[in-house]
Amino acid sequence: MSFTHKVTARNIFRYKKRMFMTIFGVCGAVALLFTGFSVQNSISKINDRQFGELIKYDLIVAQNSHLSEEEQQDLDSPLSSEAIKQQLPIHYESVSKVAGTKKDDQEIKMIVTQDEEKFREYFTLTKEIDLDNDGVVISERLAKLLDVKVGDRFTITDSNDKEHEVEVVAITEMYTGHFMFMTDSYYETAFSENYQANANLVSLNDRSTDNAKQQASRFMELSGVKGVVQNTTMITQINTIVDSLNQIMEVLILVAVFVILYNLTNINVAERI
Repeated sequence: MSFTHKVTARNIFRYKKRMFMTIFGVCGAVALLFTGFSVQNSISKINDRQFGELIKYDLIVAQNSHLSEEEQQDLDSPLSSEAIKQQLPIHYESVSKVAGTKKDDQEIKMIVTQDEEKFREYFTLTKEIDLDNDGVVISERLAKLLDVKVGDRFTITDSNDKEHEVEVVAITEMYTGHFMFMTDSYYETAFSENYQANANLVSLNDRSTDNAKQQASRFMELSGVKGVVQNTTMITQINTIVDSLNQIMEVLILVAVFVILYNLTNINVAERI
C-alpha cells in the first residue's frame, strides 16, 4: 500500500466518528444540491410547457351581456385588427368547487366551445383527448384535489350560486390554474341553458408581455368588455417563484461548498499536525 492509502486506512479505523461525519456531510451537501437543481429545473420549464405547448392563446376577452349594436361593432374592430393573429368565440365562466384537504374554494376556468377543431388551435389536450358530448375534460391538478377519475361525477357552483353536476370523461395535463372544457351540447344538458358565446380566445401576433398588456388595456377601454384574462399574470408568478429558487440555490451552493471544503481542510490540517 502507498503511504496515502495507509493513512486513509488508519483514519477509517482510528477516527470512526470523523469518518462518518465526513461521509454524511459530503453526501448531505450533494443531496441538497441535487434536490435543489431538480426542483429548479422542473419549475423553470413550466412556463415553456404550459404557455408554449398546452395553452396557445394570449387573452380571454369577456363580454358584457346584451351588447348593443354599437358596442358589438366597437369590439369587433380590435378583434379583426392586424395585432390579432386569430380569435375564437367561446362561452367562458368562472365556476368554483370546494376541494383539497384544507377545503379551499377552488376557482375553475370553464370553457365551452362549438368548434372543437378550431378549439385545438388554442389548447392542446394530452393523449389525443377529444371533447365528448357526454362529459367534461378537467385538468390533472383539479382531478387530484377532487379525488376523481374518468367516469366520476362532481358538483360545481356557477357565478349565480347554482349547483350543476358534471361527469368526467377525460383528464388532461395542465400545470397552473384549474380548467374545465366541454362542448356546447353537453353544456346545454348539464346547465339546462342555451349555449351563448360571451367571450373570445385571442392569439396575438406579438406574444411579448408588453404587447399583451397593451392589447388588454385596449380591450378594457371598450364599454362592451367585462374583463380581460391575461396569461402574463400567471407567467409573472411562475417567474417570481423561479427567481426565488435561484436565490435559494445560491445559498445551498455556498453551504455545500463550505461543508465539503471545511471537511477536506480539517482532515488535511489534522494530518499535517
